[in-house]
Amino acid sequence: MTSTFICRLLSSGFIQWYIPEVLCPAYSKRYHILRAAIEKHLHPLGMTFTKPLSPSPPSGSSDKIMPSEISGGYFFWLRLPPGISANRVTRIAAEELSLRIAAGEGSKVTGEGAKPDYDYADADGPLDSFVRICLAYVDEDMLEEGVQRLAQAVEKAKQDTGC
Repeated sequence: MTSTFICRLLSSGFIQWYIPEVLCPAYSKRYHILRAAIEKHLHPLGMTFTKPLSPSPPSGSSDKIMPSEISGGYFFWLRLPPGISANRVTRIAAEELSLRIAAGEGSKVTGEGAKPDYDYADADGPLDSFVRICLAYVDEDMLEEGVQRLAQAVEKAKQDTGC
């Protein structure tokens, strides 16, 4: 049944139209709303977001994978201020502020051949200083409020740890 549905979507041209005409503009708008909210509410707390990496160079190429200004995907990886645990922030966010975010370690891809898609010098190290937020799931009018709640969770974690 699913394969029939997908076949019809592809053969009708609907998907080829829908992705560039509806999804890309919607996600681009959400990206810019979220990025502005991060810069407004989280940068003053010492948080930064990681840049996505450029696509992998062809096999056998000596080109390096470098941070890119091109953004894609549905997530922002946010580095917390020094001394703040992602697990602590996600717990405060969920229990006190009704905000669901992912601790970085829970989103880490491991195993042979696993490569991060973010610019992080110690990509093989723990990701407890990162949280990951999604721009696709929540309505765009709720994105800034979510970032404000995350800022409150970070401030509370800073107070609790004396940072």
